[in-house]
Amino acid sequence: SFWTDMHDSVFPPTAERATFGDYLTAGFGAHILPIVPPRATISPQSELNAGKLGKTPGKWTPDGYVGFRAWPDHQASPADIAHWDRWLGTKSPPSIALQGRAYPAVDIDVNDPVLAERLKARVLQVAGPAPARHVSDATGKLRSRLALFYRSESPIAQWRVEFATRDGEVMMVEFKGDRTQVVAEGAHAKGGAYCYPDGRTPALWGADGLSLMSQDISIAVRAAVIAELEAAGCTITANSGG
Repeated sequence: SFWTDMHDSVFPPTAERATFGDYLTAGFGAHILPIVPPRATISPQSELNAGKLGKTPGKWTPDGYVGFRAWPDHQASPADIAHWDRWLGTKSPPSIALQGRAYPAVDIDVNDPVLAERLKARVLQVAGPAPARHVSDATGKLRSRLALFYRSESPIAQWRVEFATRDGEVMMVEFKGDRTQVVAEGAHAKGGAYCYPDGRTPALWGADGLSLMSQDISIAVRAAVIAELEAAGCTITANSGG
């Protein structure tokens, strides 16, 4: 299985990553965003929540990062991309995210590696192949949480399925669609870095190379996730959005 093969592998968090320009060249265009990195300095002029560093869009300034107002409606221009690439040379380079309105993702926020792999297999079976973004911890060891990236021709509403395992641990699977964003590359909020065990990032797949997600497929993915969770003995505690 994936975890039998990969659990002892190391994926260094310092591995070379793509630039904003690489994602522009790969066709992601207006749907790219900069993300404030973990442990970044926040500008005194900003109201950024320190607890959300590594997850929230923002802009670098000489005084520290500030928020990115109205980011769900922003259309990135080539000038934006060039500007953001210059920030990669700072002491706190931003991470790279994709807007869910055009590039939705299924976020499997699950700590159990066996269950995470089962859910991943079901999503791929229903929605088609996808770049699988995992997280390596500070030592380079792979964590079980992952996200699968797709493309869509029109915005699809986000949804969330929360559940409890037989041991009582509460976890969730989210569909990150319209008015959400998902980090594709960079540092993880809790240490380590995002990584792709097969080396195939969204930038290498290319925007047009991603499998097409639709409203109907999103509904089918949700049903498949719930069925897989119930088969694993989990209890659905919340089922919202969509």
